[in-house]
Amino acid sequence: MGETKVPQAGAPAKDVEDWVASNAQLVMGILAFVDIPMALSLRRFGSAHEMWNYLHTTYSQNTASRQFDLEGEISCLA
Repeated sequence: MGETKVPQAGAPAKDVEDWVASNAQLVMGILAFVDIPMALSLRRFGSAHEMWNYLHTTYSQNTASRQFDLEGEISCLA
């Protein structure tokens, strides 16, 4: 996955414009796939990167947790 750094102060205007446009597209993409209450909670973040990190930290499960969930679901099927 690519990574684009936030332009530093004094960066060429073209770099800033490109970053702002890319960030806006990514933010819109993230917001398109979450429900409204979650989208409202993401308003406090200034970049798509910050949103993604928050979502990853909040909603990702480690392997052991996921395995436990799957075993529980399988046992309900038997």
